[in-house]
Amino acid sequence: MCKRSFHTNNIRAIKRIGAHNLDVISVIIGSLLGNASVSRISGEGVRILFRCSHKDYMFWLYEFFYSKGYTSSAGLREYTRKIKHTQKVYKGYEFNTFTFRSLNWIYELFYKKGIKVISIRLTDYITPLALAVWIMNNGLLVTSGIRIATPCGTLIEVTILNDILKNKYNLDTTIQSIRIDAIPSRQNRDSVALKNVHCAESKGSKGSTDGRELFATKCSKEQAFVKKSSSLQERYCIYIKKKSIHKLICIVKPYMHKSMYYKLGLRKV
Repeated sequence: MCKRSFHTNNIRAIKRIGAHNLDVISVIIGSLLGNASVSRISGEGVRILFRCSHKDYMFWLYEFFYSKGYTSSAGLREYTRKIKHTQKVYKGYEFNTFTFRSLNWIYELFYKKGIKVISIRLTDYITPLALAVWIMNNGLLVTSGIRIATPCGTLIEVTILNDILKNKYNLDTTIQSIRIDAIPSRQNRDSVALKNVHCAESKGSKGSTDGRELFATKCSKEQAFVKKSSSLQERYCIYIKKKSIHKLICIVKPYMHKSMYYKLGLRKV
Protein backbone atom coordinates (compact mmCIF):
# COMPACT_ATOMS: atom_id res chain seq x y z
CA MET A 1 0.00 0.00 0.00
CA CYS A 2 1.25 3.47 -0.87
CA LYS A 3 1.79 5.99 1.89
CA ARG A 4 -1.32 8.11 2.42
CA SER A 5 -1.19 11.80 1.67
CA PHE A 6 -2.13 14.65 3.97
CA HIS A 7 -5.89 14.54 3.35
CA THR A 8 -7.89 13.40 6.39
CA ASN A 9 -11.54 13.47 7.39
CA ASN A 10 -11.10 15.86 10.30
CA ILE A 11 -10.02 18.97 8.40
CA ARG A 12 -12.14 21.44 6.45
CA ALA A 13 -12.37 21.23 2.67
CA ILE A 14 -10.72 24.62 2.21
CA LYS A 15 -7.52 23.17 3.68
CA ARG A 16 -7.48 20.22 1.30
CA ILE A 17 -5.61 22.05 -1.40
CA GLY A 18 -4.08 20.95 -4.74
CA ALA A 19 -2.38 20.56 -6.93
CA HIS A 20 -3.82 17.15 -7.72
CA ASN A 21 -1.80 14.59 -9.62
CA LEU A 22 -2.77 13.84 -13.22
CA ASP A 23 -3.58 10.21 -12.42
CA VAL A 24 -6.12 11.30 -9.80
CA ILE A 25 -7.76 13.78 -12.18
CA SER A 26 -7.79 11.17 -14.96
CA VAL A 27 -9.56 8.56 -12.80
CA ILE A 28 -12.11 11.15 -11.69
CA ILE A 29 -12.77 12.28 -15.27
CA GLY A 30 -13.08 8.70 -16.55
CA SER A 31 -15.42 7.82 -13.68
CA LEU A 32 -17.64 10.83 -14.35
CA LEU A 33 -17.91 9.76 -17.98
CA GLY A 34 -19.25 6.54 -16.46
CA ASN A 35 -21.25 6.04 -13.28
CA ALA A 36 -19.72 8.54 -10.85
CA SER A 37 -21.37 11.79 -9.81
CA VAL A 38 -20.37 15.00 -8.08
CA SER A 39 -22.06 16.35 -4.97
CA ARG A 40 -21.65 20.06 -4.28
CA ILE A 41 -21.73 21.19 -0.66
CA SER A 42 -22.51 24.88 -0.32
CA GLY A 43 -19.64 26.85 1.13
CA GLU A 44 -17.36 23.83 1.40
CA GLY A 45 -16.59 22.23 -1.94
CA VAL A 46 -17.37 19.03 -3.82
CA ARG A 47 -17.08 15.31 -3.25
CA ILE A 48 -17.08 12.56 -5.82
CA LEU A 49 -19.41 9.55 -5.43
CA PHE A 50 -18.32 6.33 -7.16
CA ARG A 51 -20.81 3.53 -7.87
CA CYS A 52 -20.50 0.26 -9.75
CA SER A 53 -21.74 -3.32 -9.55
CA HIS A 54 -18.31 -4.90 -10.18
CA LYS A 55 -16.89 -5.65 -6.73
CA ASP A 56 -13.26 -6.37 -7.72
CA TYR A 57 -13.09 -3.20 -9.76
CA MET A 58 -14.59 -1.14 -6.95
CA PHE A 59 -12.05 -2.49 -4.45
CA TRP A 60 -9.29 -1.49 -6.85
CA LEU A 61 -10.82 1.98 -7.32
CA TYR A 62 -11.31 2.47 -3.58
CA GLU A 63 -7.73 1.41 -2.85
CA PHE A 64 -6.48 3.87 -5.46
CA PHE A 65 -8.13 6.83 -3.71
CA TYR A 66 -7.58 5.57 -0.16
CA SER A 67 -3.86 5.08 -0.72
CA LYS A 68 -3.60 8.70 -1.87
CA GLY A 69 -5.57 10.07 1.04
CA TYR A 70 -8.71 11.02 -0.85
CA THR A 71 -11.21 8.91 1.10
CA SER A 72 -11.70 7.48 4.58
CA SER A 73 -10.90 4.01 5.90
CA ALA A 74 -14.62 3.11 6.03
CA GLY A 75 -14.35 0.98 2.89
CA LEU A 76 -17.05 0.20 0.34
CA ARG A 77 -20.73 0.51 1.09
CA GLU A 78 -23.14 -1.99 -0.45
CA TYR A 79 -26.42 -0.70 -1.85
CA THR A 80 -29.46 -2.17 -3.57
CA ARG A 81 -32.04 -0.58 -5.82
CA LYS A 82 -35.39 -2.03 -6.84
CA ILE A 83 -36.84 -1.12 -10.21
CA LYS A 84 -40.33 0.33 -9.95
CA HIS A 85 -43.13 -1.85 -11.32
CA THR A 86 -40.76 -4.85 -11.57
CA GLN A 87 -39.25 -7.40 -9.22
CA LYS A 88 -35.67 -6.67 -10.33
CA VAL A 89 -33.18 -5.70 -7.62
CA TYR A 90 -29.71 -4.48 -8.51
CA LYS A 91 -26.82 -4.63 -6.06
CA GLY A 92 -23.73 -2.48 -6.21
CA TYR A 93 -20.93 -0.86 -4.25
CA GLU A 94 -20.11 2.75 -3.56
CA PHE A 95 -17.82 5.15 -1.73
CA ASN A 96 -17.14 8.86 -1.83
CA THR A 97 -14.12 11.09 -1.54
CA PHE A 98 -13.58 13.72 1.11
CA THR A 99 -14.88 17.19 0.25
CA PHE A 100 -12.42 19.35 -1.67
CA ARG A 101 -12.84 23.02 -2.48
CA SER A 102 -9.91 22.65 -4.88
CA LEU A 103 -12.06 20.33 -7.02
CA ASN A 104 -14.88 22.81 -7.59
CA TRP A 105 -13.73 23.15 -11.18
CA ILE A 106 -14.60 19.48 -11.76
CA TYR A 107 -18.23 20.23 -10.92
CA GLU A 108 -18.23 23.27 -13.20
CA LEU A 109 -16.70 21.17 -15.99
CA PHE A 110 -19.39 18.47 -15.82
CA TYR A 111 -22.56 20.11 -14.52
CA LYS A 112 -24.93 22.83 -15.63
CA LYS A 113 -27.90 23.59 -13.40
CA GLY A 114 -27.36 20.27 -11.63
CA ILE A 115 -27.40 18.19 -14.84
CA LYS A 116 -24.37 16.36 -16.17
CA VAL A 117 -23.18 17.83 -19.47
CA ILE A 118 -20.31 17.29 -21.91
CA SER A 119 -18.20 20.07 -23.41
CA ILE A 120 -15.19 20.31 -25.71
CA ARG A 121 -13.12 21.35 -22.68
CA LEU A 122 -12.87 17.66 -21.80
CA THR A 123 -10.43 17.07 -24.67
CA ASP A 124 -7.28 17.60 -22.60
CA TYR A 125 -8.57 15.48 -19.72
CA ILE A 126 -9.49 12.30 -21.59
CA THR A 127 -6.09 10.69 -21.08
CA PRO A 128 -5.40 6.99 -21.74
CA LEU A 129 -6.09 6.35 -18.04
CA ALA A 130 -9.36 8.29 -18.18
CA LEU A 131 -10.39 6.37 -21.29
CA ALA A 132 -9.57 3.06 -19.57
CA VAL A 133 -11.69 3.98 -16.53
CA TRP A 134 -14.55 5.06 -18.79
CA ILE A 135 -14.46 1.70 -20.58
CA MET A 136 -14.27 -0.20 -17.28
CA ASN A 137 -17.42 1.65 -16.22
CA ASN A 138 -19.49 1.67 -19.38
CA GLY A 139 -17.81 -0.44 -22.06
CA LEU A 140 -19.39 -3.50 -23.63
CA LEU A 141 -17.71 -5.98 -25.99
CA VAL A 142 -19.88 -7.01 -28.93
CA THR A 143 -19.16 -9.25 -31.91
CA SER A 144 -18.22 -6.40 -34.19
CA GLY A 145 -16.51 -3.99 -31.78
CA ILE A 146 -16.90 -2.20 -28.45
CA ARG A 147 -19.76 0.04 -27.37
CA ILE A 148 -19.28 2.70 -24.71
CA ALA A 149 -22.33 4.17 -23.00
CA THR A 150 -22.24 7.91 -22.42
CA PRO A 151 -23.39 9.99 -19.44
CA CYS A 152 -25.28 12.49 -21.58
CA GLY A 153 -28.55 12.48 -23.43
CA THR A 154 -28.05 14.74 -26.45
CA LEU A 155 -26.60 13.86 -29.80
CA ILE A 156 -24.45 16.99 -29.79
CA GLU A 157 -22.73 15.96 -26.54
CA VAL A 158 -22.09 12.41 -27.71
CA THR A 159 -20.68 13.79 -30.96
CA ILE A 160 -18.17 15.81 -28.92
CA LEU A 161 -16.95 12.65 -27.18
CA ASN A 162 -16.90 10.71 -30.43
CA ASP A 163 -14.80 13.41 -32.12
CA ILE A 164 -12.35 13.44 -29.21
CA LEU A 165 -11.72 9.70 -29.62
CA LYS A 166 -11.35 10.09 -33.38
CA ASN A 167 -9.03 13.08 -33.32
CA LYS A 168 -6.99 12.38 -30.21
CA TYR A 169 -6.51 8.61 -30.54
CA ASN A 170 -7.21 8.05 -34.23
CA LEU A 171 -9.86 5.44 -33.45
CA ASP A 172 -12.44 4.45 -36.04
CA THR A 173 -15.68 5.22 -34.23
CA THR A 174 -19.28 6.07 -34.91
CA ILE A 175 -22.41 6.87 -32.93
CA GLN A 176 -25.27 4.47 -32.36
CA SER A 177 -28.80 5.06 -31.18
CA ILE A 178 -29.90 2.49 -28.64
CA ARG A 179 -32.93 1.60 -26.56
CA ILE A 180 -32.47 0.27 -23.05
CA ASP A 181 -34.75 -0.89 -20.28
CA ALA A 182 -35.71 1.96 -18.02
CA ILE A 183 -33.54 2.03 -14.91
CA PRO A 184 -33.79 4.08 -11.70
CA SER A 185 -30.65 6.15 -12.11
CA ARG A 186 -27.62 6.68 -14.26
CA GLN A 187 -25.42 5.13 -11.60
CA ASN A 188 -26.94 1.69 -12.26
CA ARG A 189 -26.26 1.87 -15.97
CA ASP A 190 -23.09 -0.21 -15.77
CA SER A 191 -25.07 -3.27 -14.66
CA VAL A 192 -27.88 -3.10 -17.19
CA ALA A 193 -27.03 -0.61 -19.91
CA LEU A 194 -26.62 -2.24 -23.25
CA LYS A 195 -27.55 -5.72 -21.96
CA ASN A 196 -31.02 -5.33 -23.44
CA VAL A 197 -29.97 -3.09 -26.28
CA HIS A 198 -31.95 -2.65 -29.46
CA CYS A 199 -29.40 -0.91 -31.64
CA ALA A 200 -29.05 0.53 -35.10
CA GLU A 201 -25.61 1.48 -36.37
CA SER A 202 -25.25 4.96 -37.70
CA LYS A 203 -25.38 3.75 -41.31
CA GLY A 204 -29.07 2.97 -40.62
CA SER A 205 -31.38 0.03 -40.11
CA LYS A 206 -35.11 -0.50 -40.19
CA GLY A 207 -37.59 -2.67 -38.42
CA SER A 208 -37.60 -5.34 -35.75
CA THR A 209 -39.33 -8.70 -35.36
CA ASP A 210 -41.79 -7.41 -32.76
CA GLY A 211 -43.05 -4.59 -34.94
CA ARG A 212 -41.34 -1.72 -33.14
CA GLU A 213 -39.56 0.54 -35.56
CA LEU A 214 -36.09 2.01 -35.19
CA PHE A 215 -34.56 4.30 -37.72
CA ALA A 216 -31.04 5.66 -37.36
CA THR A 217 -29.23 7.81 -39.89
CA LYS A 218 -25.73 9.20 -39.76
CA CYS A 219 -25.82 10.43 -36.19
CA SER A 220 -23.02 12.99 -36.58
CA LYS A 221 -25.17 14.87 -39.11
CA GLU A 222 -28.82 14.12 -38.40
CA GLN A 223 -30.86 13.53 -35.28
CA ALA A 224 -31.95 9.92 -34.77
CA PHE A 225 -35.59 9.10 -34.26
CA VAL A 226 -36.79 6.21 -32.16
CA LYS A 227 -40.36 5.01 -31.77
CA LYS A 228 -40.18 3.78 -28.18
CA SER A 229 -42.39 1.69 -25.99
CA SER A 230 -43.22 3.13 -22.57
CA SER A 231 -40.62 0.93 -20.88
CA LEU A 232 -37.69 1.92 -23.12
CA GLN A 233 -35.46 4.96 -23.15
CA GLU A 234 -33.45 6.33 -26.05
CA ARG A 235 -29.71 6.68 -25.51
CA TYR A 236 -26.68 7.25 -27.68
CA CYS A 237 -23.46 5.30 -27.39
CA ILE A 238 -20.07 5.40 -29.06
CA TYR A 239 -19.17 2.38 -31.14
CA ILE A 240 -15.48 1.53 -31.67
CA LYS A 241 -15.15 -0.56 -34.80
CA LYS A 242 -13.44 -3.94 -34.81
CA LYS A 243 -10.45 -2.75 -36.85
CA SER A 244 -9.56 -0.25 -34.10
CA ILE A 245 -9.77 -2.71 -31.18
CA HIS A 246 -6.06 -3.64 -31.29
CA LYS A 247 -5.11 0.04 -31.18
CA LEU A 248 -7.54 0.61 -28.31
CA ILE A 249 -6.05 -2.31 -26.36
CA CYS A 250 -2.56 -0.83 -26.73
CA ILE A 251 -3.84 2.49 -25.37
CA VAL A 252 -5.87 1.36 -22.35
CA LYS A 253 -4.77 -2.12 -21.26
CA PRO A 254 -1.82 -0.89 -19.11
CA TYR A 255 -4.32 1.05 -16.99
CA MET A 256 -7.13 -1.48 -16.67
CA HIS A 257 -7.85 -3.77 -13.76
CA LYS A 258 -7.51 -7.42 -14.76
CA SER A 259 -11.10 -8.18 -13.82
CA MET A 260 -12.14 -5.83 -16.62
CA TYR A 261 -10.03 -7.32 -19.41
CA TYR A 262 -13.12 -9.11 -20.69
CA LYS A 263 -14.44 -5.76 -21.89
CA LEU A 264 -11.58 -5.76 -24.40
CA GLY A 265 -12.07 -9.40 -25.32
CA LEU A 266 -9.00 -10.43 -23.29
CA ARG A 267 -8.58 -13.06 -20.60
CA LYS A 268 -7.30 -12.43 -17.08
CA VAL A 269 -3.58 -13.09 -16.80
